[in-house]
Amino acid sequence: MNKGVKGLGFGRFGGRLDEARVCIVGLGLIGGSLGMALLSRRLVGEVIGVDLEDDIISEAREKGAIHRGSTDLAAGVEDVDILVIATRVG
Repeated sequence: MNKGVKGLGFGRFGGRLDEARVCIVGLGLIGGSLGMALLSRRLVGEVIGVDLEDDIISEAREKGAIHRGSTDLAAGVEDVDILVIATRVG
């Protein structure tokens, strides 16, 4: 169990990452792998995925990479504690 991270100062849960809400923008190889690692190890409370395609979001949910997802960036990042950008460069 994660006991907290000193100095991060997450206000709503006092630095406890296991209660953090994370949004991953881009559910390809890097974003999907990160989501699976976070969830399989129960490191955070919720993982939200954002991608351009609904079928990618569905696949990520089926594979256990995210709890829920959206194609709408604004909706996906609303009220998150940690935002990860995992999109292609270029």
